[in-house]
Amino acid sequence: MSIEKEILGLWSLAEDFTEEAGSLMVLFLANGKLVWIETAASDPPNGIEFGSYSITSEGDIAYTIEYDAIKSALDGGISDVPERIIRINSLTADNASFAIATESHVPFNKVSLNASQGTLQGVWQLVSQTVGDEYQVKGDAYLVFSNEKFWVFDTSEAPRAGYFDGLEYGTYSFDESSKIVTIDVEYNGTKIPSSDVGLSNRGPRFLVENLESDSFVGQFSGDQKLTLDFKKMLSDSSESRNSEQQALQGIWKSEGVL
Repeated sequence: MSIEKEILGLWSLAEDFTEEAGSLMVLFLANGKLVWIETAASDPPNGIEFGSYSITSEGDIAYTIEYDAIKSALDGGISDVPERIIRINSLTADNASFAIATESHVPFNKVSLNASQGTLQGVWQLVSQTVGDEYQVKGDAYLVFSNEKFWVFDTSEAPRAGYFDGLEYGTYSFDESSKIVTIDVEYNGTKIPSSDVGLSNRGPRFLVENLESDSFVGQFSGDQKLTLDFKKMLSDSSESRNSEQQALQGIWKSEGVL
């Protein structure tokens, strides 16, 4: 499988590194976007960096940063890497080793986002929202579900130290019969001085409607009803393989000239 396909998905820092396992994460999407995530690194503040990436002719990852919410006295994240290159030492379906800045070996494990029918696992992009009667086109946030954890990556507000770093995460459960999602927020970095945004500001539960393989609608109660429309992103090499297999299914007839 090509690097472009194998790299897709959410990667979490493995054991045997100077930082705690899981404290660094990176998400590579099939649309050429990446999210760098710091959740409990030894050099706070934490949060996200969002940008674009491509695979170079040498087989490395070149990237640009368009949104930087990991800023400290010495900056942080991958935005302060001068060459804007992540070198790939090794890459398999489940494990990777990257060289980043002065670190020659940064080990990562792939986070499983494989979804069975009727579950929420995967990467979802916020397409639009409706608050009361007001409809807005979005596209500036992603919601990720593994089998028990969730992450919100939100670039809708300018970064502000101590308030907004674009990151929420925690655990969740999904009742497939009632279609109710219950979340337990462990970290809330989507606050702004006058209010709160993200999932954390609407209470611990929301209703999932019209759950399909590539979309769903979230309904949130409150003073004003909030409706969020999400679409599934092709984010994992296994999804890519499944998509190719589905595309090949069927009966094919040769139309060649004899």
